[in-house]
Amino acid sequence: MNVAKNVRIRTSVTGVVVASALLVAACSGDETDEGAELPEVADLTLSPQGDSGAWLKDEYANGVADPFYISGFLCALDGDVAVESSDENGAYHVRGWDVRSGEQVWAIEGSTCSPSETSDGTVLTLDMADSTWQVADIATGDIVDDLAVDSSKAYGGVHISARVGDVVLLDISSVGLFAVNGEEALWEAGIEAPTELHVLDDGLLAVTLGGANESRVLNLDTGETITTIHRDDPVWATDGYVVENDPDAPEYAAFDVDGDSVDTSSGKPMHAFVPTPAEGVLFPVEEHLAAGPVIAVAADGTLALFENESGKLFTQDGEFGVDGVEPYDVAGVSADGSLFLLKAGQELTLIDSEGNELLTRPAAEGNLIIASGYFVWDSKNTTEVFLPQE
Repeated sequence: MNVAKNVRIRTSVTGVVVASALLVAACSGDETDEGAELPEVADLTLSPQGDSGAWLKDEYANGVADPFYISGFLCALDGDVAVESSDENGAYHVRGWDVRSGEQVWAIEGSTCSPSETSDGTVLTLDMADSTWQVADIATGDIVDDLAVDSSKAYGGVHISARVGDVVLLDISSVGLFAVNGEEALWEAGIEAPTELHVLDDGLLAVTLGGANESRVLNLDTGETITTIHRDDPVWATDGYVVENDPDAPEYAAFDVDGDSVDTSSGKPMHAFVPTPAEGVLFPVEEHLAAGPVIAVAADGTLALFENESGKLFTQDGEFGVDGVEPYDVAGVSADGSLFLLKAGQELTLIDSEGNELLTRPAAEGNLIIASGYFVWDSKNTTEVFLPQE
């Protein structure tokens, strides 16, 4: 999950395949129950890979209950347990809360925790007494690993960016990217403040650097740079990346992890599918090329929201029942593809495919997080975990 308040760093761990890797060839448009013809792209089935918690819970269709409030700092949310770090008059606490019942399920005294960018059920904690970094199980609060981090060098912030098998990849403000296996330090890359980080196919790591017009593909085992990319805002795929060549055409170019050209696409828009790489979900390059007009994808790879050639929005049932929605307004989609979370202007709205509003709330200041199927609004003073109606 992504709980960093100002940095969007997410991990898509390959091997966790949410849908079978099928790309069904498009055929002629299908007829909906109302007789409207669906765009040809509707017949595609994609193969999202990554964090299954990036899709909203289908239970939100029943309505939205009162949120669970967190007054401290949210470090992680996995299953139904939220991990909170707080400092009460110099006394440090890390607590696990069941967001459904509102009950505290565990506590680690004398420690703080850092934002977790993984979806493997763990969170990074710091024992303040002896300055040791440890990995705790989110469900139980049990310490499952001690990490080889020199506390004298690790100042300014440390958090887990990825966990692949026994290897933990840390983003340390004072050091850069740092890989450890338990108490063994593996490598240090010296890459500071990445804005996106993803695990790709074949043991590779994609890193986008903030404000530097630079991205890199690293060997996850050694930290060695395989490819350096000087392009703005690449959309990462499981096996490469896509960039915009000409926004007016529009024209897009796809590349493999070595930076070699795969293909180009022109004359139609191409969106970063929701859930996006920033939410921890990646798609193969060929699917970006084939499904450019797609906006949101269900967990099984079925297309949930997509455009026709004139820019009209469609679901699998026909034209989208909401006027004035832009593709960039769509911030979340449910696992079954029937619900959409919109962030437009200073409002956050949850709607179904027919346009029925399930929730509308102000969203002037703060960050939207989707983790473990819940949507969370993280603001300066409090964090709200929105719960589905029972």
